[in-house]
Amino acid sequence: MKYFTLFLLALSLAGSAAAQDIVDKMADAACACSSAIQSDDPETVQMEFGMCILKAAQPYAKVLQKKYGIDFTHIDQTTGEKLGRLIGMRMVARCPDLTAKLMQQAEEPATGGQTAAVASAHTLTGKLVDIAHEQFVTFHVQSPDGKITKVLWLSFFPNSNALMNDYGRLLQKQVTIQYQEEEFYNPRLGEYTPTKIITALQPED
Repeated sequence: MKYFTLFLLALSLAGSAAAQDIVDKMADAACACSSAIQSDDPETVQMEFGMCILKAAQPYAKVLQKKYGIDFTHIDQTTGEKLGRLIGMRMVARCPDLTAKLMQQAEEPATGGQTAAVASAHTLTGKLVDIAHEQFVTFHVQSPDGKITKVLWLSFFPNSNALMNDYGRLLQKQVTIQYQEEEFYNPRLGEYTPTKIITALQPED
């Protein structure tokens, strides 16, 4: 999701931001989360920023649906850009120095070597035995020892656009998935729960 390209437009609109509302809370949460981003790799910065947007918005899913028409139960590229624009524009006003820094990092070329995303990623190889369509697309992968691991498709990863309309073909096939673990607030449990987020997926030939 190309959140950072939207910041250029946001810079010209920040002065006409609406009155204080729930978006301020989401923007403040996204600012706090984004301040912890330490990678110098542009793709990693964009990915982690996108995760911060999602984490900040999650507790306000009902408000987003009712007030802004954003269906948080179906995050695709179009919805993600709308969400990024809504929160990103407010972030420009709430934490301008941070957003400027992130923009610069996202535009800088990679310096080579292994990126932070790859270095911190976990790898899972096994058969894709089920695909759940609940709040998000969830892949159930069975490893050779029989253990089933659930990984969520929440944001862009390489080749994800090509899979959007055809990921069902992966069912019962061997896949190798890279993922990172994030903690999301679960309102039913009243606590943060670890969630495995796909950062790369490769079907086995």
